[in-house]
Amino acid sequence: MAMMDPAASPTSWRCSGKRRGCQEPTWRAAESYSSTLGPQVAALGSAVGVDLFPWQRAVMNDWMAVTEDFRYVHRRCGLEVPRQNGKTALVETRILAGVAAMGETILYTAHDYSTVTKLFDRLKEFFGERAGDPDAQHPELNALVRSVRKGTGKEAIFFKNGSAVYLSTRTKSAKRGYTVDVVIYDEAQALTDEHQKAIASTATTSRRPQFIFLGTPPGPEYPNSTFADMRAKARAGGATEALSWSEWSADEVGDVSDRERWWRLNPTMGYLIDESTILDLRNMFKEDLSFAQECLGYWLPSGRAVERVIPEAAWEAARREPPEPEPADVECLAVKFSPDGSAGAVAAAVRRADGSVFAEIPGDWAVFDATEGIPAAASWLAARGRTAAQIVVDGKAHSVDMADRLRTARVPGPCIVEPAPGDVAAACSMLVAGIAEGTVAHGGQPGLDAVVALAEKRPIGAAGGFGFRCEGDPAAEVACEALALAAWAARTTKRNPRRKARVG
Repeated sequence: MAMMDPAASPTSWRCSGKRRGCQEPTWRAAESYSSTLGPQVAALGSAVGVDLFPWQRAVMNDWMAVTEDFRYVHRRCGLEVPRQNGKTALVETRILAGVAAMGETILYTAHDYSTVTKLFDRLKEFFGERAGDPDAQHPELNALVRSVRKGTGKEAIFFKNGSAVYLSTRTKSAKRGYTVDVVIYDEAQALTDEHQKAIASTATTSRRPQFIFLGTPPGPEYPNSTFADMRAKARAGGATEALSWSEWSADEVGDVSDRERWWRLNPTMGYLIDESTILDLRNMFKEDLSFAQECLGYWLPSGRAVERVIPEAAWEAARREPPEPEPADVECLAVKFSPDGSAGAVAAAVRRADGSVFAEIPGDWAVFDATEGIPAAASWLAARGRTAAQIVVDGKAHSVDMADRLRTARVPGPCIVEPAPGDVAAACSMLVAGIAEGTVAHGGQPGLDAVVALAEKRPIGAAGGFGFRCEGDPAAEVACEALALAAWAARTTKRNPRRKARVG
């Protein structure tokens, strides 16, 4: 096995000044090979406008190394590279080659549903919206398509050669029963053994199985990350048969403002990203540790963990099928925006006649891009404004704008609630207590389990109040707080627009 370690081999840190980021990983492990399909795969990507950078081509060569009988040399492939550096281009190219040229069936999974939908949209740019799509950008690729399935949580593209690509978030039972050749685990820092067990069996009958893991270093909220275990085995030099691993990583948090380190640890610097991009991310993260993990590839020492605000056992016990609507139901909605204004989430809750509450994140409104999604979110909420008892709007970045849009859409004034910090703290506390006591139930939609698993306490005020914080995925906390605010409104509101007013 060929290995590169910066401590033993300083040449692995080569960097061409401030024009290009470091193309060689700071650490690499790979079985030796004499043949690879990497150049052909890269050429296919270039033909449709996805040009891989030198470091990406080197990684692809590892992934696509083959034996004499065209089995993969590396059945498990790991890549850790800081955010914004182009992991998605590798995924797109690997999927293109797999389904179009190699007849493979591929399962792509991610932690966040918004990541899944972004890649699905990108694949539709390559293959078209449907079979025989006259507007397809690449008619030669569209000619391969048999059908495109667009249902929420069921996204897939099927091809005439028998191959397919399925896209899914991860749950403990995700995709059992499917048979695939290649599994791509994006956002692998959030991958747990339970998720992997639910997915890995899908490729057990393939003649040429391959599992690809891509991510950033796991935060303290992922104490049982499979990604970290995989890295540890690669670095230990044991149990690494058929494994390739490449990473761009810092060995300490260090000086996070040192721009030389930014260039050394981000291989796409000078190509896709520049100093201003990293500076924006530096300003976004409040803690040096978070920035070091996401943008410099710093790995936490093993053993750090975080205590879940909502215990897994209580959360699982509160899972229910969505109830059938009843006349006495009181429905409330909530929209929550992140402090930096980049993300939002919508939640819904219903109070039943017995006082219990059922809360969920509607499928189309898991964490969304707030820079583009506000008009659609406002329209969705306004359409339900006449039957909802309350619509809670929170988050300084966009709450005023959203409330104004709802009023302009003639949502009744008493329906719109802009909570004070104490209300947010009460909502989060009530959600935690309600889940524990069994008075609040949820539907467990794709992604919601993983979001709740991230939640830590975020102090609010000096009296012990708290909101939710998700250090490794700040956008995820908006879903937690939206859920809490919708459940709080459903439990506490005295307004019911469906109740007939008394006369006399």
